[in-house]
Amino acid sequence: MANQFLIKETMASMKAISAAEITALQNGTYEGVQLLGYYQKGDTSAPIVYYRASTTPDPGPDDGGSIIDLGTVKLVHEFNSVVDSSYFGVSETLADNSTLLEKSISYCKLNNPCVLKLPKGNIKYTSLPNLGKGMDGNTIKGYAPNMTVLEHLGSGIAFNLNAFEGATTTTPFAKNITIQDINILGNSNTTTGIHIEGLARCIFKNIRINGGSTTEGISIVNGAQLSHFYNLRSSYNDGAVSYMGMRTIASSRVNQSSNCSNNTYYDIQLEGHHTGIQLTRTDQNTFIGGTVESCKAEGCPSVEG
Repeated sequence: MANQFLIKETMASMKAISAAEITALQNGTYEGVQLLGYYQKGDTSAPIVYYRASTTPDPGPDDGGSIIDLGTVKLVHEFNSVVDSSYFGVSETLADNSTLLEKSISYCKLNNPCVLKLPKGNIKYTSLPNLGKGMDGNTIKGYAPNMTVLEHLGSGIAFNLNAFEGATTTTPFAKNITIQDINILGNSNTTTGIHIEGLARCIFKNIRINGGSTTEGISIVNGAQLSHFYNLRSSYNDGAVSYMGMRTIASSRVNQSSNCSNNTYYDIQLEGHHTGIQLTRTDQNTFIGGTVESCKAEGCPSVEG
């Protein structure tokens, strides 16, 4: 019967589609392929349907989620404005999700504005692309507050949003990025939990940062402007913390820099660090509620405008 869907339980079984099934897709016996899970049936939020792609124009290379290359045909699924990274294979069961996270992020960069949803559980990764580049208007959000943990296995910055990395004098600020409902867990080689530079009019909400180097690590480095920060927390009550809780910086391009200014912080909690918060190149910021306490040396050692 025509216009039925071919059913496949996993991505592996869809990629192992038979020649006869490909012919049935090409002649219209099957309208598309309904995928019931990625690694096993039911491990994604809902089944999705892939359709046979037109050959002109070519939809692009296989990205493991929206475009699947079967050799003689390609299948595509349009996620539109919301994409769950589990459809790209991101899973708490994997030892390293770096490549799969990068593919789902790349999809959002090509299809913004986009909401990228991360699954619940400990999502292990070694590195991520710079989220300050090409992400204007996009949102990255966890499954729910405190239910998605991004566990950094590499070194350096765990979660980087630096629009001015490799900048020229005309590089614009990144704008309207939202990050919410994620926990970032560093390791002894993590120098910065979350680095924010060259961003304006962005929102950061319900973010916890733990782990990181206890001799030089900083949980939050912030060089944003005109942005809102809700319930950012780095506390020994949740686990190990880095050397410093938060440091504000100037956002720097070639031969010019801009203060961290006109931001509003709601209920920022920095607890148990050697140094709580260091405010440098900072002006016209507002702090509402929050706490800096139980620091081993200083809570707020300096304020520099």
